[in-house]
Amino acid sequence: MAAFRFKLEMVPRSFLGEKPMEAINMELLQEGIEPWTAARQPSQRSIDRLQKLLPKNTSWGKTEEFVSNSEWGSKLRIWHHDDGLISNIEFGYSALSGDWHLMQAFASIAQADNCLLVDCTTGAIVEPNEEQVKAHFTTSNAALFVVDPNEAMRRASANIRMPKFVEDEEKE
Repeated sequence: MAAFRFKLEMVPRSFLGEKPMEAINMELLQEGIEPWTAARQPSQRSIDRLQKLLPKNTSWGKTEEFVSNSEWGSKLRIWHHDDGLISNIEFGYSALSGDWHLMQAFASIAQADNCLLVDCTTGAIVEPNEEQVKAHFTTSNAALFVVDPNEAMRRASANIRMPKFVEDEEKE
C-alpha cells in the first residue's frame, strides 16, 4: 500500500444495514468484504462516471484500473467476478497530487448511488460528503506523508502483517 494514497472503498448502504457500525473489522476488510456481491450492483450511471474519473485505463483481467497521468497520482479499481458482477470499488486519492476535486467527485458519485465509504487502512465508515471526507483525510497517513514522509512510512510499515507460511505453522 502506498503511504501517500488515501484509499476508500465504495460500499452500498444496504450492505452495512440500517444503522451501520462505526468501522469494519480490519481482518474482515483485509480478507475482502465484496460488498457488491452481497448487496445490489452499482448503477450504470455511477460506473460510467467512475470510469471517466481518471484519464489512463490500465485495466487487466477482471480488474478495471484507471490512473492519473502522474506516476504518483490517484488510482481507481473496480474488481469483477467471473460472471461479470462487480465485487469491489476502491479509490486511492494521492495526497501528492493536490487534485482534491478527484476525491470530491468520487464522494459525489458514492453519495448519488446511496453508498458509504470505508477507509481501507482503518476500516472506519465515512459519509460521502465533503465535510466528513475532508475531516477523515486530514487524520490519515496519506495527509501525514505530505508533511512528514518519514513518520508516515514508519506508521505504514508498523501495520504490515507478514503472512504465515506452511513451514511456520508446522513449527508451532
